[in-house]
Amino acid sequence: MNRPSAFLIAATVTVVGCASEPARAPLPAPPDVCSSAPVTTVDFVRDVQPILDAKCVTCHRPGGVGPFSLSAPADAHANAAAIRGDVCSRKMPPWPPSAACNTYQHDRSLTDAQLVTLRDWVDSGADITGAVEHTPAALTGLSRVDLELSAPDAYQPTLVPDDYRCFVLDWTATQDRFVTGFGVTPDQAAEVHHVILYRIAPADVAAITAADDADPVPGYTCFGGPNPSTSKKQTTVGVPSMIGVWAPGAQGFDFPSGIGIRVVPGSKLVMQVHYHSHTGTPTPDRSTVQLKLDDSVAREAFIIPFLDPNWVKSATMNIPAGQKDVFHAFRHVGSDFTNRISAGVLAKTSAYEVHGAVLHMHTRGTWASLSVERAQPAQTQCLLELPKWDFHWQGMYLFDKPQPVAATDDLRVECHWDNSAAGATALNWGESTADEMCLGFVLATAPSP
Repeated sequence: MNRPSAFLIAATVTVVGCASEPARAPLPAPPDVCSSAPVTTVDFVRDVQPILDAKCVTCHRPGGVGPFSLSAPADAHANAAAIRGDVCSRKMPPWPPSAACNTYQHDRSLTDAQLVTLRDWVDSGADITGAVEHTPAALTGLSRVDLELSAPDAYQPTLVPDDYRCFVLDWTATQDRFVTGFGVTPDQAAEVHHVILYRIAPADVAAITAADDADPVPGYTCFGGPNPSTSKKQTTVGVPSMIGVWAPGAQGFDFPSGIGIRVVPGSKLVMQVHYHSHTGTPTPDRSTVQLKLDDSVAREAFIIPFLDPNWVKSATMNIPAGQKDVFHAFRHVGSDFTNRISAGVLAKTSAYEVHGAVLHMHTRGTWASLSVERAQPAQTQCLLELPKWDFHWQGMYLFDKPQPVAATDDLRVECHWDNSAAGATALNWGESTADEMCLGFVLATAPSP
């Protein structure tokens, strides 16, 4: 879906950014259907339970990450008020992308009709007459699991409520292999809030292994990527090379048919786990990643990062204290960058396809967007917009249809932050919780034949 031209320029906020890249207004918010639609009578078994099973019980089940279960009718009745509040605010199910930007696979969001049905059920008394408890359906995911990897030993989170831990996973293949699917089985589902898997090139393995060896317990502390979190904020690897992102509610997924990410012999994988402890003492965890692997693919895929290199090299991503809406934006000109990142597989003069996208900031972020910029502004294509950034709900979003990018098109990333809280200090690019980032990633291949 093309971004409406009426929303291209924002002139009503105080902003900081590139003069050549003016800020854009966010896409329009979805309608408040809870207050606008008339209330009708619905039946729990026929109308409500199928929605809960499809959209909520993936997390809200016994042993799941949700703070209460919704698998039994009595549980749904007891939590009816919470259901209404969270779905009407669109807080739940967690699905950050704007529907006005693009359409995605594995969409967990509620349709307006489903949202109204849940509201009507609650407002008419949350009746569960005739409902029978049933076992939640098994979670599905990867079509095939070829390799499962986990840390050598269980790790008990020590930082409460949030602990970011990286675990180095061995890669023993003696020939190039391609990751064609990715999934996660959390050991302690109530504590594992998201997982990101990174590919570590052979040249960077020694630094990552040293960080792991220096820590007496499994893994090492990290934040925002696989780099160890140190007081000197030392960078041990370059821009992170992702393989996949998992968050509660997501299930394992195959990459689009015929594409895969190459992992060469001598590499390592790093599994970053964000532990979020709701109450009490955290439980030791040994979560597992599942991979679908193939010896060859029709098209090699690359998760390509894009950002302004001056943000990192020259600390130009200034976010002053006291500002309510600070923005920075950057666009890569043409396909030269993708050519370099892909080591020439994606040619400078050729089009390519984008199959999915990721956005990344830290804790002061408010919203961000990725887009393909074309010669005709009316043809600009929104790839991913997250209108309410939440660091705890990061994900990789695969498009329903791959998006073509011509060699003359640009990729653009825009990030916004709120740094107006009392006692705020100026921020800039960095690895720690107290720093910020603005990163876009796209899953790209050569065009289909």
